[in-house]
Amino acid sequence: MSQFEHVRAPGWAEAEERVKGWLVGHWTALMAFVLGGLAVGVRVAAIPFQSWDYKDYFQHWFNLLVSSAGLTAFGGQASFSDYTPPYLYLLRLGSLLFPAQPLAVVKGISFPFEALLAIGVYLLVGSRYPSSKWVPLAAAGWVLFSPTVLLDGAVWGQSDAIYTSLLVLCIYWVTCGRSVLAFVAFALAFAFKAQAAFLLPLLVVVYLRRRISVVVFAAIPLAYVALMLPAVLAGMRWSTALGSYLGQATFYRKLAMNAPTLLALIPNQYYDVFVWVGLGWAAAAVLGIVTIAVVSGQSFSATHWLRLSLALLLVVPYLTPGMHDRFFYPAEIVSAVYAFYVPRRFYLPILITTISLLCYFPYLFNTEIVPIKLLSLIMLIPLGITLYDYVTSMGCATSVRPPRDWYPTGRANGHTSLQSVS
Repeated sequence: MSQFEHVRAPGWAEAEERVKGWLVGHWTALMAFVLGGLAVGVRVAAIPFQSWDYKDYFQHWFNLLVSSAGLTAFGGQASFSDYTPPYLYLLRLGSLLFPAQPLAVVKGISFPFEALLAIGVYLLVGSRYPSSKWVPLAAAGWVLFSPTVLLDGAVWGQSDAIYTSLLVLCIYWVTCGRSVLAFVAFALAFAFKAQAAFLLPLLVVVYLRRRISVVVFAAIPLAYVALMLPAVLAGMRWSTALGSYLGQATFYRKLAMNAPTLLALIPNQYYDVFVWVGLGWAAAAVLGIVTIAVVSGQSFSATHWLRLSLALLLVVPYLTPGMHDRFFYPAEIVSAVYAFYVPRRFYLPILITTISLLCYFPYLFNTEIVPIKLLSLIMLIPLGITLYDYVTSMGCATSVRPPRDWYPTGRANGHTSLQSVS
């Protein structure tokens, strides 16, 4: 026994052991708290950076909202922004709370949704590892410190975390068999960003493979209309509120905007032809992906739903014209979840995130480290691997037949019970 131990006050050893026991017992929570603090610190440090989107658009929208009472800006200048009203409500709330901090408000909008994104990932990975707190915490940490997540919100001032967090919750509720909640989450995501539509075919498969009513699809337009209503009551025209996405689609006449897609390989002078060719490619690919899921005799596990989701989030933006550099953001997040479900594919989120990160540089920092056309070709690697995993896991049927989710599994009280495996 050391001299130090001799001179300790009576009861010190017992108190110290209790403290150590508490620390060990709550270590996961402490690490979550530390990770959260570090995530906030990194984001706060990045706030001073001003992107071109902030200088050209966001700060002017903020200033207009600050100078307007209530929601009058929606009526006086109905077309002051090409974003949908739900995002502008958040911007308006920030302008009321911090009227002299436009840059912090624009970037801060995404921060709580990045936290929600990490929570959604934690829940999804936690379903795969129910006996572990560390594995889902590691997945959540990956999201919080992913370079593209940090650049998108804290540096760029974009808000892709909003709709992506809702899409992740949509996928989570699909895997849990909570179909109605999944539709509601998707509906909210679509009200914020049109790119949520990449995942709409997932809900089509959910509908076709599960005994749910077609009425659940009504959640999508109902949520959209409900979220537009405050702006309309403030004076915005319904045509403006409901036509936001049409205006976004026709504003740029580019086959690709720093996006690693197939159409980035084609000169933009052929826009009028390949905009329709690209839409045809995307539609045909989605039809094929959905058909494989519908005719498959497999009972879907959470991994099947993840494979389907990742396939859609990679294939649809890769083939669709007019994609921006940020539009693979949901695929980056879902690929990280997939890597925890299928550890041999650990490199997929690394590869997809690196490709997207390099695509951010031309716009954010005016430098092209790797040509976009080369990145478009490299993106075929994770896309091909994902499709391979998806197709081979489905055990594609040779003829159309009801999926196993619908097969009778027995009789109870004279009635056939149906198995529904999610």
